[in-house]
Amino acid sequence: MSYEVWTDQAMDNLDTSLELFRAGKWLQSCINAQQSVEMMNKGLLLKAGLPLVRTHDLSQLIVLIEDAGLHQFSAAEKRSAQVMTRTYLGSRYPVAESESAPFRLFSDIDAKDHIQWSLDNLDMLIHIDSSLCSKENRDALQSKWNGILSSLKT
Repeated sequence: MSYEVWTDQAMDNLDTSLELFRAGKWLQSCINAQQSVEMMNKGLLLKAGLPLVRTHDLSQLIVLIEDAGLHQFSAAEKRSAQVMTRTYLGSRYPVAESESAPFRLFSDIDAKDHIQWSLDNLDMLIHIDSSLCSKENRDALQSKWNGILSSLKT
């Protein structure tokens, strides 16, 4: 499977995250944002000639990207990856320790953060190799996101 397939799916997941945000589905928006970053980073690793890694842990993918010399992540980017991974792995099923369904534990602020982290990751991806995603696609997603945010202010 080519890196183009992975990055194409990543863009669809990010677009889905935006639509779920618009619908007020905060947890599902976060999960799709995480999936977007995961697929972007797997696509980048494939583009670099590395084998596909079967993990949902963004921190593991960051280590592989850094070890390959593709990008050096900041401490803030690494913290974001940890939060997004916890969201994905820890929120899909109700657990005995919680009195609430997982979706009730997430807010619009959580979803905004996850979407922003996805857009930031996309910027990193384009900076490393613009063939992984066109600037036009990125700009279209950013424009859609800006429109959603501005509609909230009115």
